[in-house]
Amino acid sequence: VDVTLWKLRGEGFYKARYERQGKGSRCPFIRAFDGNVVCRVDDVVERLKVLDESLLRGDTVRHNWLGPVKLASSVMTEGVFCLGLKPSDHEVVRPWLDKTLSGPTKTWDEAKIRKAAREFLASRTTLSLPGAAREFAVYCMATEWIGLPQWFDAEDFVKRYQNYRLNASLMPDWALKLPVLSWGAAWINDKHAEYLEEICAALERWQPEVSDNAQRRLFAATALDSFTYAGGLSVGDITQRAIAELWNKQGDLKDFKLTEENVDELILETARLHPAVSNIAYERKERFGELDITGRELLAIGSAMQ
Repeated sequence: VDVTLWKLRGEGFYKARYERQGKGSRCPFIRAFDGNVVCRVDDVVERLKVLDESLLRGDTVRHNWLGPVKLASSVMTEGVFCLGLKPSDHEVVRPWLDKTLSGPTKTWDEAKIRKAAREFLASRTTLSLPGAAREFAVYCMATEWIGLPQWFDAEDFVKRYQNYRLNASLMPDWALKLPVLSWGAAWINDKHAEYLEEICAALERWQPEVSDNAQRRLFAATALDSFTYAGGLSVGDITQRAIAELWNKQGDLKDFKLTEENVDELILETARLHPAVSNIAYERKERFGELDITGRELLAIGSAMQ
């Protein structure tokens, strides 16, 4: 019920609960989504700063949770969503992400992304959003980050695999065992195997120093989840919302005029107004600071930034 109300009311869902002491007030916690929701920006930031360390210690556990919802394990690679990796796997994957996305082994740069964008736009006469933005995000990640061949079909990935997997992952696991839906889940898992094989081959060419097959497969599964959710979905959606905000002129963009120098301002304000990640959910195993509170906890990032 809470998820439906949140989707319908947006910030109004939180506001009706945290304004307990009059207009403009904001209590630190509300009870929603079967957990304790942190609503103040300082409290959210404080927890985000130590979240990585907390996950490695096992003080918090992510499970297969994406925002306030639990994703179906039957359409995850080996039943695990990359955000819910066990601490030992997280300890291996997180440095790899940092190193390859923004660190010493990063292979992409602004010039390459601009070139890819020009080629992407030149190949189309119309752009259907958000699909086109998601396709571009997936294509750039696949070719510039992971090293998949230029012929990688991002359009087919988004329209079929990403779309089907997103919809299926929001269903309960028991529903995906029903006759018609079980066929769809089996198709998704077959595509898992196909994409994982392609990504592992690309990683073997790009990072030959990673000789452990199990570790390479772990990286490949993380990359596949990134194409489907964290990057291919959220980056694509922020891109199409940024384009829309040039016309809508909300928030600090009211008198905004886009130039090459201030494009980052457009992206950051769009991300504040329409964050790709509105809630981060986890199970708190150990108390945080002076608060003797454990159990399911959510950081209401979207609400805190309003």
